[in-house]
Amino acid sequence: IRVELAHVFAQKAYVAARLGEDAEALEGNLNVLKNVSSDDITLAIAINNLSVLRGSAQVFDSMKRFDKLGKSGSGGGERGLELAPEFAESLSGSEVSTVLVNYAIVSMLGNRFDAVEKTAKNVLKSDPSNANAAVLQAMALCKKKESAAAFELLDSFASRYPESALEVQMAKCELAAAAGKLKQAAGALLATPAEVRHQPACVTTVLHLLDKCGDNQQAAEVVADAVKWWEGESAGNSEDAGHLRSYVGVLKLAGQFKHSVEKDASGAAALFEKILARTDDPALRTEAMAGLVQLSGVNDSSLADKYEAEMPPIPGIDAIDVEILEQTTIKVSRPAGGAGATGGKAADAKKKQGESGSDKKDAGAGAMAAGGSAGIAEELSYAPKSKAQQRREFLKTLPLERQEVVLQRQKEQRKNKRKKRLPKDYDPANPGQPDPERWIAKRDRTKYKKSRREKKKDKNVVKGSQGAGKVDERLDKSSGGASAESSGYAKRSGLPSRGGRRKK
Repeated sequence: IRVELAHVFAQKAYVAARLGEDAEALEGNLNVLKNVSSDDITLAIAINNLSVLRGSAQVFDSMKRFDKLGKSGSGGGERGLELAPEFAESLSGSEVSTVLVNYAIVSMLGNRFDAVEKTAKNVLKSDPSNANAAVLQAMALCKKKESAAAFELLDSFASRYPESALEVQMAKCELAAAAGKLKQAAGALLATPAEVRHQPACVTTVLHLLDKCGDNQQAAEVVADAVKWWEGESAGNSEDAGHLRSYVGVLKLAGQFKHSVEKDASGAAALFEKILARTDDPALRTEAMAGLVQLSGVNDSSLADKYEAEMPPIPGIDAIDVEILEQTTIKVSRPAGGAGATGGKAADAKKKQGESGSDKKDAGAGAMAAGGSAGIAEELSYAPKSKAQQRREFLKTLPLERQEVVLQRQKEQRKNKRKKRLPKDYDPANPGQPDPERWIAKRDRTKYKKSRREKKKDKNVVKGSQGAGKVDERLDKSSGGASAESSGYAKRSGLPSRGGRRKK
């Protein structure tokens, strides 16, 4: 019964996946694969759906299952996948393409780039307009370091099938950016239709890519074209809120570009004023007002007064203590061994620099000069002033006579702060003469009383040069009768004789 109802359980698992219940769908497909026969069309459907649910997990198991759908002797591996007749005839053309494309994706995750390329070619033979197969083939070529052939393939496909040009150009942009060809990535985005390439997100991406390439001239042309296109479009769609938001977003990008890259403050301010004239959105107006005041508020303070009432309140501004904020100072921490190193660190740095050669000195000096200011700027941190600093600054605000009183009081407090230590049994009324041996070690003083252990140690100590102590005369062999005495001494002492056993 389970074998006959396998296709029903497969459909149930598909519905669960569409409803977002991936765990139930995954379990349902696994149960179908346990019960379905090897030549049933449900096998191909369950394997395809299972690989989609797994994604990048258990890639090699998914590839093994896909290999069961191929022809005998030609399915799977680096040769790509070609479905067996019993599956290819039962599935529709689009379903066959879907199965093969999913197999190519799994093979790409498994680093089988030859299998991806050959499977994509098989899909394009039966379905020449399949954009997914063309993109997968281009991805395989890029992985094999053949990016020029991949870009040529995508351009050719986009020219033959204009309805898929947007998808293909987006894929080309991503592949070119991954390969480090930023100029081609920007060109791919600029080749998309006008309603796409002039969107704020697309303009931002193009500007970023061109900035990495250092082509500010083309970036300025992109910004000007986008503003001009949106001005023409806004004439007929002035009531569309989404259209107006995109237009204002492009104007904001243009203003930021003119201010940061072209250093044209007046042009950027004109664009921000145009935003304020075109929109009533509080968020967009806030950004435009902030940019306008930042650009022109230094020379014209009336702009800040003009837009002050319209600016939204800053959250948490009431909780900030202005007096503490005024007493806040900048704490600068310099890197060790840098231009501001002092004390031992500076000496160590000079010592290491002296030990190195002249070439290393020049290189180290250049690196320090280039990175000194950057390192200091990166480590700036705000720290509140200490209490002593606050007291000193407060003292400067007092009148001169009051300052003298405060300073005199501080001196008296500082003088009485430390208590003097007096010797033991010291009488301040009758101090007498100080002990002349007070600087000598306690054990060397005349009044020092030695302990029993120290006295015993002094008896056994040998003083003088080497050999000046007590020596046993029987151990002295310089006299003639030393041998006899020594032998007698050996017998009396009970030492064993040196005679060994006789050899047999």
